[in-house]
Amino acid sequence: MKLILSGGGKGKQTEEIDSLFFELVKNGKVVFIPHSRKKEEFESSLNWITENLFLPFEHTNFEMWTNLENKSIGDLEGVQGIIIGGGNTFRLLKELKDSKFIETLRKFIKNDRVVYGISAGAIILTKSIITAEPLDENKIGLVDLEGMNLLNERDIFCHYEEKYDKEISKIIEKENTEIIGLPEGSGIYLENSSKKIIGSGSAFIFSKENDKKELKVGKEI
Repeated sequence: MKLILSGGGKGKQTEEIDSLFFELVKNGKVVFIPHSRKKEEFESSLNWITENLFLPFEHTNFEMWTNLENKSIGDLEGVQGIIIGGGNTFRLLKELKDSKFIETLRKFIKNDRVVYGISAGAIILTKSIITAEPLDENKIGLVDLEGMNLLNERDIFCHYEEKYDKEISKIIEKENTEIIGLPEGSGIYLENSSKKIIGSGSAFIFSKENDKKELKVGKEI
């Protein structure tokens, strides 16, 4: 398993996180999943990803998938990495579940290839997407907020700032969970049983007892 979870940001903020992804996939083919956005925003999402990731790292072997229906693990033959972009977390999770691509994604991850989740794309990889509620609007009325649970029963809060501490405390009290706050530029790299903080700054872990501790870059969690 090789997962990169990013709290968001761009440019110098995420340079170290982006660099790790391209180091892992080398020159291999990358698929971009834009489904946290509306269909009419897919092209602008691709333009953003191209400008901020692919061009700076001179990676030209990529494509965007606009339709996830009936996509099997066979369709990912030869693909070394998947980028799941940011946007509305509720829309993204619904699209992945309705298309059943979420199960194909699980198989891809088990095959030891790389998934890079950015903001909403990172949140769906964790236990629940309830942490998106303070920042995203659940316009589609999604009820099942269960994510892929690939972070040892933990949740993450992307675009974390100290002003969200009260919101995080409310979620912990309601859900009895641990939450890792990822500021923009901060991330988590999971490789098999290893899980560590990466990026340009610290993350913060909120325990079920509501303690808050800093997790510096390089810290195993």
